[in-house]
Amino acid sequence: MADTTDDLIDLAGKIAKNPTDREMDLLLASGEQISSSLLAMAVRERGVESVALTGFQAGFVTDKVHAKPASRRLMANASRRLSRKGRLSSWLDSRG
Repeated sequence: MADTTDDLIDLAGKIAKNPTDREMDLLLASGEQISSSLLAMAVRERGVESVALTGFQAGFVTDKVHAKPASRRLMANASRRLSRKGRLSSWLDSRG
């Protein structure tokens, strides 16, 4: 997936000279969602119920700083609910 991230960064550079941190965060999060989805599929193929979540769906709460957010807290209600149902949740989100 690293090549996909590099491709997205290159594409952004071709479209905008100075893309905003907010838009880059949103663009790069798409790669994280792809990775999380593929992980959930792979785990499910091995017989474990699995659900991919975005950082927001998983309950990450961050500050409003883009590109370098600080995770303020994790409210893992969705992960807990899924766990109680015997389902694994996967979330890969470096931006919070």
